[in-house]
Amino acid sequence: MQRRLAEEGTSLRALIESYRHSVMDHLLHAKIKKSRIAETLGYADSTTYWRARRNWTGDR
Repeated sequence: MQRRLAEEGTSLRALIESYRHSVMDHLLHAKIKKSRIAETLGYADSTTYWRARRNWTGDR
């Protein structure tokens, strides 16, 4: 699978991050609590989620 994804110019990690990002956008628009979003996306806590979101959005 890794070889096939590499041929497509992506990776499993990139696909998972893309999925998490799209779900995050949907849940933020639904006004779900950030702690619940973190749990739904499989992050250990809201701080880990916040760091990932910061990296996605470029906010510093």
